[in-house]
Amino acid sequence: MKLYSVFDNDQWVADMTADDIAEMIGCTREQVIRAVANASVINDRYTFVYDGDTIVTGNTPNDRRLLKEFILARFQIKGLVGT
Repeated sequence: MKLYSVFDNDQWVADMTADDIAEMIGCTREQVIRAVANASVINDRYTFVYDGDTIVTGNTPNDRRLLKEFILARFQIKGLVGT
C-alpha cells in the first residue's frame, strides 16, 4: 500500500494512504491519485507527495528485518540522548 505525504499549505500533516486522504479531505481516491500525478492542489490547500515508501507491515522477511533494525536504532539513539 502506497503512502503519500500530505501537506496543508506548507505544513506537513501526515503520511497516509490515498483512501485515508480522500476520507480526510472529502474527495475521491482518484482525485488524490490525479493530484499526486499532476502535482496539483486540492481545495486550494492540500498537496501530496509520493516518495516511494510503502507501509512496513512485518508480514514479509524484509519487513521484519527493517522493523528489527528500526527498533535497534531507536534504542541506540535513545541511549545517546539520555531519554
